[in-house]
Amino acid sequence: MSDGFAVVVVLGLAIFGMIWITTEAGNLGTGSNPETITVYSSSPGTIGEANPDFRTEKIGSFTVGETRGNIQAYISDRETISNQLLSQDQIIINYNATQPGQGQINFEVLGREGKGKIYAEVNGEEVFKAATVSEATPEINISKENFNPGMNKIIIGTTKTGLIGKATYSIEDLEVTVNDRKFHDYQNHFEIYQHELENFRPSNLTFQIPTDSSIPDQPLEVEVNDRQVFSQATGRSIQETTLTPQNADLTTGYNTIQFQTNGQSKYTVENAEIQVRYATNTQPANQNINFQINQTTLNYIQRENTQETLNFDYTRITNTEPIQLTLNENTTQINPQSGENTININDDNLETENTLQINSNTTFNMQNLKITSKQN
Repeated sequence: MSDGFAVVVVLGLAIFGMIWITTEAGNLGTGSNPETITVYSSSPGTIGEANPDFRTEKIGSFTVGETRGNIQAYISDRETISNQLLSQDQIIINYNATQPGQGQINFEVLGREGKGKIYAEVNGEEVFKAATVSEATPEINISKENFNPGMNKIIIGTTKTGLIGKATYSIEDLEVTVNDRKFHDYQNHFEIYQHELENFRPSNLTFQIPTDSSIPDQPLEVEVNDRQVFSQATGRSIQETTLTPQNADLTTGYNTIQFQTNGQSKYTVENAEIQVRYATNTQPANQNINFQINQTTLNYIQRENTQETLNFDYTRITNTEPIQLTLNENTTQINPQSGENTININDDNLETENTLQINSNTTFNMQNLKITSKQN
């Protein structure tokens, strides 16, 4: 009888022990897998500090469609013109005019090598000739009398000094326009710098359409880098649409924007501009998290058949940089990915009193931070 009693007592203690361990794990929180326990969890939120900033890119005022307006005969981000003994690089533009009026050539000089003068010719007649310096922005006006209905030839080049002399000019933001009556679109470029793209925020393209000077028969369409971001047959004055790196395929450097329409439509577009929004880091990420683990749980996770992991969801606010995670003086550096991140940790790093230090030179948002223990 005493032997039977001993068996019952031992069996009862074993069952009680299993219930006790399960209850302890349940109090810590279980995942979808009952063999996984959550040792610690929180959502720290934004770590670091960042302020919003913006810069305005002017697109301009212009007409689109079947109407008289300033027609773009040529547009280019960057060009080089040169002249030397056996060769020269010129910009040659052929423009087929309908009812041409005045024209204009605009550009900015980036740099110059040698002695020479930039010149512009329209149909063989010189309309401009001058030695220019870096950062100069000539506005070359072309008289109506220089153009003819039909094909017109515009040449931009440079002279040189002497037989063996050499001259080179680098120019950017070159645009040649002719006031003409014909169906036309409008294209321009705007620049985004690397730090702006890395820290980009949704940005607004705004423009005005005077209702008394437009014929909205077909939609006005706006494309950025061949991605349509606006399409509306509108008679309203103020228009606004949002640009993101995703919907506009934005890249570092020059991006192309085009306004266009079809049919008999005519649009006057005024004061088109983009407010490029981005974040600037003002204080690096630095946060300490203290948490406790009771001895029973610590014994549980320090068994040989468990794997401990640190998980969190990451969203960058400024540019992405490595994050240093120090758990009780044991440091791991990771390059975080958007969304969920998982790091294996050694159970020897965990103690009853714990400190997790989070450091980075950037600002980011951290959610669903968990330390879990899973049976292998």
